[in-house]
Amino acid sequence: LSCLVRQAEVAVEHYNKTEHGAGWDRWHTCGLCIQKFHGPVNKALGWGCWKTYVGRPVNEWVHGKTTIRLGVSLRGSGLPQEALQVFEAGLETVRFNAPRHVVPARGLVATFHMVPARGLVATFRSNMANCLVSLDRADEALQIRREVRAQFLELYGEADAETLRTAHCLLGSLIDLGRRDEAQRLALETIAVAKRVLGYEHVLTLNLVCALGDILICEDRQTVWDLDRADAAYMLALESMRRVLGTEHPITRECERKRARIQSALARVPVEERLRENERQTAMGIRPPADSTDATDSDDWTDATDSGDATDAGDDTDAGDATDAG
Repeated sequence: LSCLVRQAEVAVEHYNKTEHGAGWDRWHTCGLCIQKFHGPVNKALGWGCWKTYVGRPVNEWVHGKTTIRLGVSLRGSGLPQEALQVFEAGLETVRFNAPRHVVPARGLVATFHMVPARGLVATFRSNMANCLVSLDRADEALQIRREVRAQFLELYGEADAETLRTAHCLLGSLIDLGRRDEAQRLALETIAVAKRVLGYEHVLTLNLVCALGDILICEDRQTVWDLDRADAAYMLALESMRRVLGTEHPITRECERKRARIQSALARVPVEERLRENERQTAMGIRPPADSTDATDSDDWTDATDSGDATDAGDDTDAGDATDAG
């Protein structure tokens, strides 16, 4: 662990001097596999980061990012109430020092750009919303996530990784509250942007595809067709997750559990009912004929999944954990 802490310190020092390299990312992302830390390592690095920079002046950007890093690690360790208190205290500190607080915000790849303190304020609020979700305060979280997404769109545009993560977080709240139609429209729009900007096998893109499966079954009115489409979404996400993250990664295992539940539900549906539903969807022009190429095999799968009623991620996706990168 001490080696990881030292690597992160050196990366930040190197970036401060040269404006090149991973910089702050080394506090939350492995330099070898380029995946985010999780579990005990994530928690330990959160405290390591805090101990390293806690003595820095409160008007320096590193102080705010250190507070976010600690809060994210606490929430990831199952301590949402403690994490919320950390984020609330950090938010007040940033607001008090806002006139002097300028932060280098993480861009899409390795470049940084300067943004006003409101970018850091939005990141604090996004993480607070993640804690509220864990504390069963879904309505409050939804309102904050809507506001944060609007702020990130204004600051960075729709093609920025952090803006895409705020969309994934907002999807989580919409799913929790059963807002299926709005969630499906947002998911499909966001997946299209993520595929274009990040690529299909980026973890965030895969989380968004998995979220699309969650959306299709988030209401009691789900049909056999919904179950089939959700199963297809989970299957597509899983194929890439196993390659990119590995079979033992928490995100991969959670997606496997979701698909197993769907397959169990489908197994209880009589074969005759599934055939009737497939024929009905084919007749309506929603589902391709059985002898045609399956729409899920093409790069335009997200468009093919859009049924007539709509058009639409975590920490971990929960994508909340990802917000400490910004």
